[in-house]
Amino acid sequence: MARSAGTRSAALTCTTTTLPRLGRSKSSRPWNAPVSIRKSRLRLQRSANASTFGLRGTPRKTCEAWKLEERRYLLHLDPTLGSQPAEEITLKVLAKVRDDLAAKTPIESNRVVALFQRIVNWARLNGVIEMNRAHGLPKVVAEKRRERVFTDNEIRALWAALYEPLAIGENGLTAFDAEGLMATRCAVTLLLLTGQRRSEVAAARVANVDLARRVWTIPAERVGRDREGTSKNGLRHTVCLSPMAFDVFTLAIASAGRSPFVFPSHKTHSALRGDSITQFLDRLGTRLKILELGAHNLRRTVGQRMRIAGVPVDHRAYVLNHVDEAKSKVTSWNYDPGDHVAEKLAALTKWEAALSAVLLCETTESSSATRAPDHWTAAELHARPTTSPAGR
Repeated sequence: MARSAGTRSAALTCTTTTLPRLGRSKSSRPWNAPVSIRKSRLRLQRSANASTFGLRGTPRKTCEAWKLEERRYLLHLDPTLGSQPAEEITLKVLAKVRDDLAAKTPIESNRVVALFQRIVNWARLNGVIEMNRAHGLPKVVAEKRRERVFTDNEIRALWAALYEPLAIGENGLTAFDAEGLMATRCAVTLLLLTGQRRSEVAAARVANVDLARRVWTIPAERVGRDREGTSKNGLRHTVCLSPMAFDVFTLAIASAGRSPFVFPSHKTHSALRGDSITQFLDRLGTRLKILELGAHNLRRTVGQRMRIAGVPVDHRAYVLNHVDEAKSKVTSWNYDPGDHVAEKLAALTKWEAALSAVLLCETTESSSATRAPDHWTAAELHARPTTSPAGR
């Protein structure tokens, strides 16, 4: 929850005179006492805006990202380093924490080291400590760019699984569970059809979907205390709905009833959680034997397939809401603002045609006489006979 400017200023002023203690509202500890990483982290949290966390001056982290780092700190740093004076934590001390964690999760060890450096460097730059003796600790593993995209067979298997009939009573499936499962299936289908981010799809609001104009708007502003469903880069984003995406949205909104969310959680009556989609894809990937079946890999697949279909890079950036790629063209960024609806619609129409060809076991290089129509509806594709995927 965001606090007013006055509240933030008061919190910042308070932290320059005393250091907060864990579990206490006041502290009598003098300012020049040895400062632990735990207290540096608390002061960083209290002086920062409650809804965003500034890093290196300009980038912003959302409240959800802060919660993730809070959990990372409490799990990996606080138990071993939390009570030690920050200036006494050397490269050797931090390296032991890194190496112990790297034995199980190498990538997570990189994240923990980076979090430690942000906390201690903040304390140094703000005069809380004099120096960071653990500065310069290298990462234990080099991170590679993720390149996983899905093959035609994997896309067909995923689509068939998303449209499998649900049998109430089979394997303990209740009508209540079936409603939630259908909402999750629709959300995953839209990930594939639109290429949008998991959190944006999961928390889509009915009020932001204009079925008459066939557009879905992802707002930049938060709704009350909730940031879910807003664009990641803080810019309003208009998604043009291809015929298949329009069908899915129409079905989902009709199924949502009076809920303000397109994909409501039938357990909490709020929006579908992003991790629910992740868990669903994990289980589905295991059953279909599709490795790394995840939301971001679906998004990468959409981007790659649009490139193969001949969509220009700047148009793909408009669809995926990648500011950096579109911003690289100075003229477009500064002198051609707008939603670029025509470019987005053309790009998503090409992607739908390519997807239709994949689902109908045809290729985009086929002759026009045998190519799939440009606009197959979800119902038409589901009605056509398909080969049962492995593990179905």
